[in-house]
Amino acid sequence: QAYVDAMVEGSAALGNLDFNESEVRCMATAVVDEVGVDALQGAGITPDDVRAAGDITVTGLVDQAGAEALADRVAGCIDWNAMVDSELASQDLGITVDQMHCMAQRIGESQLIRDVFVQSFMGTTAPVSPEAASALSDGVVSCIDFGQMVTDALSAAGVSITPEQASCIGTGMNSSVFVRQMFAQQFTSMGAVDPQPTQTTAGGAANQVLSSIVQ
Repeated sequence: QAYVDAMVEGSAALGNLDFNESEVRCMATAVVDEVGVDALQGAGITPDDVRAAGDITVTGLVDQAGAEALADRVAGCIDWNAMVDSELASQDLGITVDQMHCMAQRIGESQLIRDVFVQSFMGTTAPVSPEAASALSDGVVSCIDFGQMVTDALSAAGVSITPEQASCIGTGMNSSVFVRQMFAQQFTSMGAVDPQPTQTTAGGAANQVLSSIVQ
């Protein structure tokens, strides 16, 4: 509990984590549970260290299986709807809140975000697997109403199309291999944002996924 409280207090004082108190407490609890107090103490990491940093570093304290378990728990701590809202709401992407939240759900459930977190916790960087990138691409593309996006874009240019035409365009783009490959290519190029395995890295990894969607 001392390590959890220290991370919550430190992050609140420093403002270094883009998560609310509940999310930070959840992530800190996951780190302490999965890494263990004995391992933290053995590495010379004290609650005072955690409070000063506003975070917990786990480099060298988890193996692959431990990193995967921790990644799954950290991903479950994040309010992905709020994360996507904050990242995409200000972008003029032509997508609705429901579509953004659909994308958020796909990201939060994805193997890709877990792979990026694992890299962060292991202190490594590498492209994510093509399979994970493709799976997230399929999920994200299925959330987007491309027909409405095209309709809005053409309308802004003074060109109108019928609902039938919009539906045809949307169906074609949603099923397009090219569109899915374009998204997947963005995701495949991603590795861990920062080799330091911290909750800041987890936030950065999530932001990187969202930035790829915007691009």
